Amino acid sequence: MISVAVAIVAFSIAFRLLPGLGISAALLAVSAIIPQAYSVLSGAILRGNGRLASGTFAELGSMPALAVAILLTKAMLSELSLTDAIIALSVSSWLTAAWAIPAAIRSVRIVSTEATAGASSQSIHDFLKRYLGRMIAMMGTSLLFYFLTWAPLFVLFLTSSPDDVAFFTVAARLAAFIGLVSTIQVSYLAPAFARLYHRSELQVLNDLCNRSAWQAGIAAVVPTVVFVVASQPLLELLYGAGFSNAAVPLVLLTIAAFLNVVIGQVNQLMLLCELERTALILNLVWLAAWLAAGLWLSSLGGVVAASGFALVSGVLYSVLAARQLAKSRGVYSFLRKMPPLMG
Repeated sequence: MISVAVAIVAFSIAFRLLPGLGISAALLAVSAIIPQAYSVLSGAILRGNGRLASGTFAELGSMPALAVAILLTKAMLSELSLTDAIIALSVSSWLTAAWAIPAAIRSVRIVSTEATAGASSQSIHDFLKRYLGRMIAMMGTSLLFYFLTWAPLFVLFLTSSPDDVAFFTVAARLAAFIGLVSTIQVSYLAPAFARLYHRSELQVLNDLCNRSAWQAGIAAVVPTVVFVVASQPLLELLYGAGFSNAAVPLVLLTIAAFLNVVIGQVNQLMLLCELERTALILNLVWLAAWLAAGLWLSSLGGVVAASGFALVSGVLYSVLAARQLAKSRGVYSFLRKMPPLMG
């Protein structure tokens, strides 16, 4: 239901921002939201059942790899267009879901068969009564976080011009490269975080957090320096002189991304360390801040103001989350003393 609602909103936005887009291409594009959601869910199931490589590929690799293959094939035959790119992305989404969903179902059946001997006698009613509140908080937090990641786009869509939306999109896509290693780490660190926390091995957990923050931070140093020092030449090289106005947003979003990398995996840790309700409250406050101050500032300062607010509010969210983890759980997510062996 959520995917359908997002698809309807995306359809209306696509028609406003891309007036030259045909109705069939727009429908195909927004229909891809549903298989993308199921692909991510299937990837999470696969990773949870021990199939780390296939689960990570389902979530992060399959769709872009297929889209690139389709576009390269099309480029050898004729000139590419925006419609071609949208169709390639949509088709790759459906193809990914076509293999990821059956793979997830098979893995669940295998695990269920292996676990029947030690199955719990707890009824579904008792399970929901015990865990439903935490499950709702966890799902709400996940949905809010993904929405808040792109909140500036929605805000700029309401308060500014399509040009500002395009400038922010370009800057955000480039700045996301800063957190690439951190994003990849989530795929294999989440099970380790959960295991160590519930075994009360806090020292080992904190060492793992510190090491992963150092690894992600070191990997992010060079692109951060490049994006901050040479933002305008880089944008002109990659996108042309028309995107020079994205230089300041790129600098701001790059700084935000780097700071979040060194603060650590606060979102995953809150959900895995029984702070689901705290995470939900923080995300609701962050959403309220965007609706109150973010809308107002963006209406006054456009894409630069939206990017600046994204920097301040995003880093403040991470700092508060890290503080709560340290204070209430003894878990230190952030970069501290360099470990003796970076492996």
